[in-house]
Amino acid sequence: MTEVTTILSIAGIVIMSLARINFKIRAFANKPAWGGFTLPLILIGFILFCIGMFLGFVNHQL
Repeated sequence: MTEVTTILSIAGIVIMSLARINFKIRAFANKPAWGGFTLPLILIGFILFCIGMFLGFVNHQL
């Protein structure tokens, strides 16, 4: 289960990083920066990250 939590958390971080790159490219190209895939990528990445963190805390063994 540790592998799943790690993969989900890292995938969430990577997807949110892609959203940031998309935001900067759209802003540089003088397009609406929050348009396109920026918001969906942020939401999907944040949800995956939160699920990964939640599973990590639930399954943590002392």
